[in-house]
Amino acid sequence: MRPNRSEPYIGITGFTTAGEINGVLDVLPRYTYRQVMVGVLVSSKTLRGIPNKWPQRYPKPEKLSQIFTAHRKALNLIHFNTKEPERLLDDMLLAQSMAGPNCHGFQLNIAWPDKGVLKQYRDTKPEHASQSGAVVLQVGSKALDECGRDPTKIAERVHEYEYLADFVLIDPSGGVGQEFDVDFTRQCFIELESKTTYMGFGIAGGLHAGNLDRLAPLLEDFSFSIDAEGKLRNVEDNLDVEAAKAYLKSADEKFRQYEVAV
Repeated sequence: MRPNRSEPYIGITGFTTAGEINGVLDVLPRYTYRQVMVGVLVSSKTLRGIPNKWPQRYPKPEKLSQIFTAHRKALNLIHFNTKEPERLLDDMLLAQSMAGPNCHGFQLNIAWPDKGVLKQYRDTKPEHASQSGAVVLQVGSKALDECGRDPTKIAERVHEYEYLADFVLIDPSGGVGQEFDVDFTRQCFIELESKTTYMGFGIAGGLHAGNLDRLAPLLEDFSFSIDAEGKLRNVEDNLDVEAAKAYLKSADEKFRQYEVAV
């Protein structure tokens, strides 16, 4: 990875309380070098108090200001999705305002969001954007399909978002625990490394403490972010704090091991 790319992170998505966040982040050693991406799910529906099909994962809007904490290693992001793209900028600014001063920006779970909107978001510099409005561009199943799941075409499309997004996350799972494909991810990373300069890149898909060895072939050649959601839920679909702690601790140890080896 080129040295001027955004600093990679270990991500956990689906927090709904500050207590969950504090409990999970407590396992981090003081000498860790990775950010921890703390993901809180918000949709255009839930932003307006309308329940969706994942009530255990999406906090009520009035609770948003109580969730994010000021942990030294946290990258606090709203993971936002919408079926009303014409309201995207207004919704982003509203959600960030409701989430309070510890919110650092967004992951946009939207297939190829309007670049003009992202430029406006960058230019607006929201009051609470303490890290200048960080943006993660999620490339999920729909976005992948629009590019024919061709790594070259995906990277070319991502290149259009250079300077508008800090990270791109290849995420065919969409929070349902489907494991990522190592070979496909490698090809995407090769293309992204050659076609982008400043954006960090990462992968999501079925990650948990028990399968992080699947990252080993990629860690030998790339520095990248990861995110986990679906495999860190319990049978009631609440965040399994113990599973999240085990994943974070194991991921931190594995990344540090490869960083030292390099």
